[in-house]
Amino acid sequence: MPVSIVRAFVAVAEEEGRILSEYAARLDFSRANASKHYIELADRIGPRTGGRKLLAARENPDNRRQKEIRLADHGQQLRDELLAILGG
Repeated sequence: MPVSIVRAFVAVAEEEGRILSEYAARLDFSRANASKHYIELADRIGPRTGGRKLLAARENPDNRRQKEIRLADHGQQLRDELLAILGG
């Protein structure tokens, strides 16, 4: 798995509930690259499905066109396992 995709996962694990453009800016990714990375990690974002099921998106209650990105169940498990290994 490319390091940039790992960075995308870690960004969400550190601070869930942001929209894609905020993660893209934080990681200095283009919006297109951020979208590809999150699709790779997601259970479903937009019309695509079949990613690694580590992330999930839900509608922003304040702006229905935006999706808030969070850890899916598998993503929470992975985060917890990594923290246990790293002593965090």
